[in-house]
Amino acid sequence: MKTNNLYTLLILAMMGLMVTACQKTYEKLVPVVGTPGGGLLASSAKSYTSDTLVFETDLFVVNRIGNFIENLEEENFSLALGNARLIGVEAFSANTCDSTKGAYSAALLLDQSGSIKSTDPNDARIDGGIAFINAMGGEDEIALAYFEGPGSGASAVLSDFSQKKKDLRNDIETLSDAEGGDTPLYRAIVETLDYVDQNASNNNKAVVVFTDGQASSSSYFNTAINSAQEKGISIYPVGLKEVNTVALSDLAFETGGAMLFADDAIQLVSLYSSLDEILNGNSLFYRIRWKVERDGGYVWGDNDVLSGNVKVEFGEGVLVNIPVRVRL
Repeated sequence: MKTNNLYTLLILAMMGLMVTACQKTYEKLVPVVGTPGGGLLASSAKSYTSDTLVFETDLFVVNRIGNFIENLEEENFSLALGNARLIGVEAFSANTCDSTKGAYSAALLLDQSGSIKSTDPNDARIDGGIAFINAMGGEDEIALAYFEGPGSGASAVLSDFSQKKKDLRNDIETLSDAEGGDTPLYRAIVETLDYVDQNASNNNKAVVVFTDGQASSSSYFNTAINSAQEKGISIYPVGLKEVNTVALSDLAFETGGAMLFADDAIQLVSLYSSLDEILNGNSLFYRIRWKVERDGGYVWGDNDVLSGNVKVEFGEGVLVNIPVRVRL
């Protein structure tokens, strides 16, 4: 009897391990707990006339430890779009990315400009970066870089591609309280794309770039998109507060990446905690097809860009804001 009981206990223990192995327990990976956040995987116009527009967005929402929030319904989402009035939602579905991209080589490029002292005084971007490092899989690799200005180059590599989590954590922590200069965002992205192209080991290549403000110059913007497309590298912008969300969305969608956004620095922890799944192509997202009508005297035309915001409300008063843009 004792032998049978012991055998049963062993089986139950093994089953428990199997269940645990199928789910990432971010409680063990996140250095501090964040708050819910979200982002945009895709946004595209489906049709439009002189008076109406139908467009589709793929949105994701994560909880305070970076796990994707399931079981949201259409009524949890609301839209406000510039120069347009919402008619209604034509289609709504919850989806899971079913095409795994495989192991990734991702360069984490951090904004260290002077404004960071006020927008991220408690270094949540560093805690978020550590959560991203902790979640890295066995075949993934991460490099660390940062930008500030002025200088001989827009960016600097802090740590070459590595799978050594302890070394990466130690390196990223050196950026704490080391802010200064301006924001050469697009030039820094171009330089980091060159680095990834020359040094990445995996075919799934990415630049994850965090910024809290407007770029000092837009002269390298198109170069960044063209370079990423030519090199087959996806860009994943992470914007904090007063950023150009249209430009960051273009960087993401034109290169096969995603745009993440935080109203508050503490959201960076939960957003960075979700990056491992997003880069691997395993994210849960909500596909919503919206129909809007033209507001007032504004006339839509080819290549126009409409921007706005999706609000996601759930739980006990939890609100997540996700900037959206649609290009006609």
